Amino acid sequence: MTPDEYCRERAAPRGSTLHYCLRLVPADRRRAVIAIQALGRELDDAARLSSDAGVARVKLAWWRGEVGTIHAGKPSHPVALALQAAPAARSLARADLEAVVDGAERDVEHRPFADFAALEAHCARTAGVVATLSAMALGRRDAAALGRVRELAVAARLVEVVRDVGSDARQNRVMIPQDDLARFGVAAADILARHTSQSFTALMATEASRVRERCDRAAAGIESGDRSALGPWLAALAIGRALLGEIERDGYRVLEHRIALTPLRKLLIATRALRGARPRCE
Repeated sequence: MTPDEYCRERAAPRGSTLHYCLRLVPADRRRAVIAIQALGRELDDAARLSSDAGVARVKLAWWRGEVGTIHAGKPSHPVALALQAAPAARSLARADLEAVVDGAERDVEHRPFADFAALEAHCARTAGVVATLSAMALGRRDAAALGRVRELAVAARLVEVVRDVGSDARQNRVMIPQDDLARFGVAAADILARHTSQSFTALMATEASRVRERCDRAAAGIESGDRSALGPWLAALAIGRALLGEIERDGYRVLEHRIALTPLRKLLIATRALRGARPRCE
């Protein structure tokens, strides 16, 4: 398996949201974006899947050194090799790539999020940073455009938080803000035990509604001239909004099973979003 194939399997396999969102991106740029996204996945796993915080820190320290070899050295990991081989990714400064490591390091010792603002901040320094670097690899350097990409990515990540309550619980992790848990009388221990109740359903309905509003704010005010630059993220957000609809129709049973869209439906949603993002000929 080549480094590019490894990254594709890690971050954008056929049927995945990213696979469809990048359909109109030129192959050389797509290669760089997939490698950046794969780096985010590797670092997220290093931070979250290690049962010992010390082990996680050692892994991330190794990754920080590996990132340093992309610009000057010989990487050993397939993701770093793919980043080094992709000119659009290699054009990113070392400090930019290390920002992804920084976000993962803050996630090693998961502390409960006090409120929704704290959860948003977490999403901004993880998914938001990865999306910003991906946009830079696509040639977007304007601060306003990068800010819009970050907002779209944070909104899409918040959809995943709602979807992944059950899988997070299996990893002994609760992402729902503490003030919301208290307001609805839902104990974190009940979520970890994957116990569904009327209170939990009401809680998730409120979380989903808030995330939908966040999606609306992220997409609001984007002018037609910006849509071609934001196409992949607009497609991801459209898929996320459809997923929220499915979660609602399923009665917010996210502790019982992981709700997902079919690959065909993702393809159709992404195609519509990307067509709308294409610049029109006058």
